[in-house]
Amino acid sequence: MSLKSFILKSLFFAFVACFACAMAYQIYASLKFDYDVTVVKSDVMEKKAEGVGVVFKDEFLLDDSGYVGMAKNNFSSGSRVAANSEVVRLYKSYDDISKFKKLEFLENELNFLKEAQSPGALQDMDIKSINKQMQAQYYGLERDLKNGNLERAADFKEKMTTLFNKRQIITGRVENFNDAIEKIVDETERLRRTISSQPKSIQTPVSGYFVDGVDGYESECAIKFLNDFDFERIEKIYQDSAENSLQDKIGKIITNPTLFLKVVLPTGLVADAKVGSSCRIKFEKTGEDISANLSELNINWNGEKSLATFKINVMTEKLSKIRASKVEVIFNTYRGIKIPKTAVKTNSEGEIGVYALNNMLMKFKKIDVLFEDDNSVICSDNYVNDATYLRAYDKIITRGRDLYDNKPVR
Repeated sequence: MSLKSFILKSLFFAFVACFACAMAYQIYASLKFDYDVTVVKSDVMEKKAEGVGVVFKDEFLLDDSGYVGMAKNNFSSGSRVAANSEVVRLYKSYDDISKFKKLEFLENELNFLKEAQSPGALQDMDIKSINKQMQAQYYGLERDLKNGNLERAADFKEKMTTLFNKRQIITGRVENFNDAIEKIVDETERLRRTISSQPKSIQTPVSGYFVDGVDGYESECAIKFLNDFDFERIEKIYQDSAENSLQDKIGKIITNPTLFLKVVLPTGLVADAKVGSSCRIKFEKTGEDISANLSELNINWNGEKSLATFKINVMTEKLSKIRASKVEVIFNTYRGIKIPKTAVKTNSEGEIGVYALNNMLMKFKKIDVLFEDDNSVICSDNYVNDATYLRAYDKIITRGRDLYDNKPVR
């Protein structure tokens, strides 16, 4: 083979190899989709801040006058009570509580039986109407047990017992309850003779909301002292409150239905909050989500911590007992299309938006930003009829290079 032929063949094979490599790269490039994409949907984002806070209340301590014994509350915490109501009974021992509870039960049973066989109660009653009433009481009992309303459930149970006793007489299964009544009367009298002392009644001279305990901060954290607290004092009470409960006291009455919560919050998260705006507060201690209004905002522009005061006009059992807790304040809730922050771009005209895929073309879609955090952006979904804006269920590019409008995407 001549040198000239060898050189020509070498050049030919080199050309073929280069051509093959170029074709292979084109095929690879056409098959490789070098973008991350996601389908956007409607979602919710919250503007919120976390901190610790103290609840300020106007409270009246109930006087136990040095009585040594056991307390039985007539109301659950957070219940509304009228002035001069009996809120607590004090007994000398748990044994006395048990005896009086048994006595109350027997007296109720006695009344049920007497009512069931009284001529007036049986007049115009028939088995059909009795069954109908019992069914209604059963449904009420089932509903209240399911909802945890034990007090109302007990009322339904008592009414069902009376109706059942009436049914026994109407159907002829029993003639009367005289023997049962006589036994209950004998047992009641025997039980009364074993009780050494009568319970002491504790009445409230003021109306308000009953709380079955005190925490020792009733005077210090009255509403009139709200403005005396800085963030160091708030944080100290939060740290100490768990160890400052005075369990030997019998309870108190919250006399003012309006409560105030003073919270230490990060300055950067509350600087643009508006006094008078409504918000929601989640208490870590109880898990409750309470509506409130921002009544005062003290921004510490030179520090990381600021103070926010919230006005609360609701009362619950758990809230009535809270003094200090970690809280999450939700200033606003935004509903719209949620997108990853990595997808947000600015086009050559200075418009903010994202790049979406549309029939193998890359299209720039504008967005109207409502709120953003470190990872996500939520934008308005009010542009359902405007194709130049991002809409729910669009497929957007969250990662990629060399993005521009109308770029073909293979």
